[in-house]
Amino acid sequence: MNKVTLTVEEAKPLTPEREVVKATASGLLGLSDLPALQAWGQELNEQARKHSCPTNRPIAILLDIQELEGYNSPEILSALVELMKADKPFVYKTATYGGTKTHELIQQILEEMAERDNLKNFPTETEAIAWLKE
Repeated sequence: MNKVTLTVEEAKPLTPEREVVKATASGLLGLSDLPALQAWGQELNEQARKHSCPTNRPIAILLDIQELEGYNSPEILSALVELMKADKPFVYKTATYGGTKTHELIQQILEEMAERDNLKNFPTETEAIAWLKE
């Protein structure tokens, strides 16, 4: 799969106190995908702000990466770090699911670079949602 797909859904209730935004990233992200990735990040940021500011409760993000092949450009990783930094005040936790061990390693690097400690990968969507509800 080479076609890149990036989607963001409208926030939905996760618990009575918290909302969740579900997003999807698939394909092999390269330098030519940077504008689309930045637009996707902006949309996630807008959802986070829109739903956390009125209630003063950070939202949860659920990210489906089952079909994400990876990244072949350091600029992609830099853009992800900037997104994570911008979202930090508005995000309670970010759970990814369906990723590989390589994805987990990259996520650890992103967490360190973005100074975040609330990102975790899970094998299934069910496990990811359970962690977000904690």
